[in-house]
Parts: sequence; structure tokens; C-alpha cells
Amino acid sequence: MSMLKPEIREAIINQINEGNSINKISKSLGLRKSTIYHYYKKIKGRKFNLVKIPTDDKVIGEFLGAFAGDGNFFFERKIGHYSITIYLHAIDDKEYGFYLKRLIEENFNKKVRIYFREKNELRLAFYSKDIYKLIDKYLTINDNKTMNVSLKTHISALPQDFLRYFVRGLIDTDGHVDNYGKIILALISKDAISQTSDILKQFGIENKLSLRKLRPNEHQLYELKIGRKDSLKYLELIGFSNKRKEKKICASRDSN
Repeated sequence: MSMLKPEIREAIINQINEGNSINKISKSLGLRKSTIYHYYKKIKGRKFNLVKIPTDDKVIGEFLGAFAGDGNFFFERKIGHYSITIYLHAIDDKEYGFYLKRLIEENFNKKVRIYFREKNELRLAFYSKDIYKLIDKYLTINDNKTMNVSLKTHISALPQDFLRYFVRGLIDTDGHVDNYGKIILALISKDAISQTSDILKQFGIENKLSLRKLRPNEHQLYELKIGRKDSLKYLELIGFSNKRKEKKICASRDSN
């Protein structure tokens, strides 16, 4: 039997676990029935570790915030895959990337692959219909991307731990700490930036919203700024899992 690509192998496993017949899987993936039967015997003959969805509001919030910041998903119809990817900077966010990998693997029981691409890009990638359903439950996303992402549920109806860690994940991925200790978040989604501003104010963290001036043909960009004093409050009340950004805040505090 020739070696199958990991994504094809995982598509077979997912369809078997969903209860699809060997004949149906064979037709949908364009593979021999004997190939499907090989995996069918392996899976049915042993306990297979399935994805689990955690109940901890902190974990769910942080994962969804990170996805909202720099993630997207794609449904590969031919093989029935829900592909989920989070993009980071290969140098600046390398340590944080491995932190996110552990967060997902340990809490969702899902293997995550890390890819280093050209132009200093780091990708966290995995396939999961169940995790996609979790994303779809909480987030509004257009065209499979997070350009117009926002929380579906009004923030007043969401747990405080969820909100705190959602903002943490969002700023850990898409936020920036300048040399003066200010936190800056720039998003295309007006709804997401407004929700983030309101969540921060719930925790007593003041912030300002503005519309960033753009070059021709660029997307409209909304900017949220947290001043140095409130950035220290953010560090205390929200915190960072991206330690590079935490260190910049601490350095600005220690220099004054």
C-alpha cells in the first residue's frame, strides 16, 4: 500500500468515525475500498482518540481569541476536511506558537502541525469538524477568514473568564506593544474592535478607538490604543501568554 498524505489519512479516519460506509468513503475520496478497509480494521480494532471540546471558559476564550486574531478555516469539499490555520511571525512569535500548539493538543486532544514558511511565516494547522463547529458557535466569520470576525453573542451574556481570555488571545496574536509600553490593536472588523473596547472597559481598562489612514486600495482599518498606564492594568487584569509582548510592557514599566 502506497503511503498516503497525512490529510488524506485523516480524512479517512474522520469519515470512519462519523459512521460512513467503506463504499461511501471510497467514492468520496477516490480511493480503493481495500485502502479504506485497511484503516477501518485498524480503527475498529482499537480505541481511537477523538477530539474533545473543553468546558473551561479560559481555554475556549483564549483559543477563539487567537483564531479571531490571525486564523482562518477552509472546507476541503473533495475530502471532507475542515482545515483550521493560525498564522504567526516565525521569529517574533515562535515561542508563543509552541505555546498555542500545547494549548490545543492538551485541551482539545488534537494533533497540531507547525510549518515555517518563507517571509518569516509560522503556521499552526490541523483538521477538525468539531473544533470548526465550536468556532462557528461563537464567531461570525465571512468568506472563511477573520477579516470581518466578531462574537455572535452579546458580551453581557458571556462569562467573565471567557471574555478576559478571548481578549488575551486576540492581543497575543494581533496586538502590538510599542516602545513606550502602549498596546495597539488594529482590525478590519469594526464589530470586533468595538466588542474588544467594551470588554476592556468592563475590566476598567480605558482605551481609544480611531480609524487609521490608509493607502489606496487598502482595507479600512480600525485601531484600538491602550495608554501606558492602562497597559499596566491590562498586564495585571488580562495578562499575556505571548511572553515577548509581556516583556515589552514590563521593560517600559521598569524604565520609569
